[in-house]
Amino acid sequence: MSYGTTAVALLVIYAGFMALAISYIDYRALSKDTGLQHRLGIAVVLLTILWSMRAGISDGLELHFFMVSALHLIFGWQLAMLVVFVVLLVLLAFGSATWYSMGLSGLVSGVIPILCTFAFWKLHKAKTPHNPFAFIFLVASLGAVVAVLVSGVFLSVVMLATGDATVFQLKNELWLLMPLMALPEGAINGMLIAALIVYVPDWVKLFEERRYK
Repeated sequence: MSYGTTAVALLVIYAGFMALAISYIDYRALSKDTGLQHRLGIAVVLLTILWSMRAGISDGLELHFFMVSALHLIFGWQLAMLVVFVVLLVLLAFGSATWYSMGLSGLVSGVIPILCTFAFWKLHKAKTPHNPFAFIFLVASLGAVVAVLVSGVFLSVVMLATGDATVFQLKNELWLLMPLMALPEGAINGMLIAALIVYVPDWVKLFEERRYK
């Protein structure tokens, strides 16, 4: 399977997720909430800077911290998807990304982490005690760790399918660094969410503070 064909297919899939997210955004509420608008702008700037700092050996196997799990918990999946899309456009404009990598980047760094965090959030709501520690450690921290690992698996499958990487490269480059990225990712997301629910719980949309009183 050629990379060009795969890139187009992934771009179409990502476009489908973006169309769904955009259709569910409450634009009336967003237009009235200037504080939320400012937080979204800050998130775009910080995420752009963070995603610009990548570690890796071979082209296509670079890694960066996602911080999308926290983004999802703070803004909800619709706005988190929008922030990721804007960040990818900014990186594209500055030459740090290419159009044919948009689909893969959007899925690996955005859609998959959001889906993983959403799954852990649903599990938490249904199966675990309603206390902030469960939310922080299960959803924010563990959800972020699993999101990185699942994204790594998806990236590995794509790279193998297109012939852009060998098993040896993935084992000795991507998966050599993956644990070093996943554990700090979980810690950083957890600490950020912990700080926010202590000082500004209203900023964390998925926290639903009334359920923890």
